[in-house]
Amino acid sequence: MLALIQISDEGGGIPRSGLPKIFTYLYSTAENPLDEDFTTTGAATACTMAGYGYGIPISRLYARYFGGDLQILSMEGYGTDAFLHLLRLGDSQEPLP
Repeated sequence: MLALIQISDEGGGIPRSGLPKIFTYLYSTAENPLDEDFTTTGAATACTMAGYGYGIPISRLYARYFGGDLQILSMEGYGTDAFLHLLRLGDSQEPLP
């Protein structure tokens, strides 16, 4: 039995050319996340929201370690859906309010 967790966003999606690279370490969709202008106080003048490219590959490794998988579906210009498939261990159910 599988458990499915879906996470969706409407943040513009991943470019089609970038989809084959999303499970590669250090890949980012940001133009140049590390080339920002800093003031003398050390604060960025225009902060780019970007990660370091480890989250998606490590998430897929954890999912596969526990017998599941991570699937990413993205539509450029609209958003991205992430589907986390995990093996369900046991038949216990938590009561919902």
